[in-house]
Amino acid sequence: MQRIRVSLRRVAAHLKAGGLIGYPTESCYGLGCDPVHRAAVLRLLKLKQRQQRKGLIIIA
Repeated sequence: MQRIRVSLRRVAAHLKAGGLIGYPTESCYGLGCDPVHRAAVLRLLKLKQRQQRKGLIIIA
């Protein structure tokens, strides 16, 4: 359990710093970032080759 807590702290710090993450879903892997970190959102849109006007799905 301690290892999971440390990993979650590292992921949270990475997201707060504007980093991107990959995470498993039911059928494939998703890509994510902190939705209020503008630079991270723009980086994610560029990585996904997605136009800004199309937006992204937010998972809470």
